[in-house]
Amino acid sequence: MMQRAPNSIGTLSPDNPFVLAVHKLPIPPRVPYHTIAGDRGKGDTPSSSDGVVAYWSSHLD
Repeated sequence: MMQRAPNSIGTLSPDNPFVLAVHKLPIPPRVPYHTIAGDRGKGDTPSSSDGVVAYWSSHLD
């Protein structure tokens, strides 16, 4: 049960109840989606990072 509405700061945590609930929902096949993730110009995906968030935690298969 959420105590308050989701916000941009709270949803940064991988343990956030909203993030955990949404992660379980399937993306319908008709809905296009993309990952936009930085790699600080090093080009070492999937080990890259934008300096804050690791690529592996910010992309969808």
